Amino acid sequence: MVQGAGNEPPLMVVTDPQTKNEYRIRDVIGTSNGATVYQADESYESNKATAVAVKILNIKNKDERYWDLKHDILNSKSLPHHPNVVEIKASFSVDDNLCVVMPFMSFGSLQSLISSRFRNCFSEDCIAIILTETLKGVAHIHRNRHIHKHIDAKNIFLCESSAIRLAFAAAEYDHGQNHTTTALPNLCDWPAPEVQGCCTTMSDIWLVGITALQLAFGLRVSTRQGMARMIKMYRKDWDERTQKVGLDPTQRHLPRSFQDMVGMCLGQEQLDRPTASELLKHDLFKNRGDVHCFFNAINRKRI
Repeated sequence: MVQGAGNEPPLMVVTDPQTKNEYRIRDVIGTSNGATVYQADESYESNKATAVAVKILNIKNKDERYWDLKHDILNSKSLPHHPNVVEIKASFSVDDNLCVVMPFMSFGSLQSLISSRFRNCFSEDCIAIILTETLKGVAHIHRNRHIHKHIDAKNIFLCESSAIRLAFAAAEYDHGQNHTTTALPNLCDWPAPEVQGCCTTMSDIWLVGITALQLAFGLRVSTRQGMARMIKMYRKDWDERTQKVGLDPTQRHLPRSFQDMVGMCLGQEQLDRPTASELLKHDLFKNRGDVHCFFNAINRKRI
């Protein structure tokens, strides 16, 4: 798997045994449940290289992580292409390794962005743009009779083509291990009330609401107690809901449309929650900027 060329340093090269496409491994860009994720160059016979990400998991023992990843790959590949969902470009086994090839998402995940660069989180317009693009992906997933089950900031990725894409487990990873980050709360600690029985599309909608709170408060809600307090508040009826969100050490005022949307997502009963397509018609997502406005804000570092 390792070869050198001329005076260049040795590079690891993995080859898809079926297509013969070569992937020249570059830098480590993240990790995922025992796997390492690399930036790589995908080379075709035309000698044109395309930047991709390659997740590599050692499968010599074929433990639970292997079977989970295989299941996630099949789940992702069964879904038709959509611009707001990260696609699996290829998957194959070579030399006791399972390799998963996906697009290179140059900006990483929203979680890495919040943790490393935007600790005070995003403006209201940017939150609306992120949620709009995410909901387009969720609506596509649900239309095709799939359930995501893990919607949160670490599974929403950004790429150079000004795209915001939702990743299934096979394509997600913790981005940017080369710098110190502070983790956001694990959304698995706050599943929808019905999840102990059975996950449904409405369980995904609950997670959209929790993700909205991540985007609005980020590291200011970095504990179980803080997030539990937020959920309790937003699940109350509107007339009982405070106009302020009291958080130490800061407070943030949010528009009624945001609070209303989150409250709808966090409905106790599944039938109380809207579908992804219905949410896209909510007032929060009207008169917002387009996705290019969000990426301009990132590049200016003024979200």
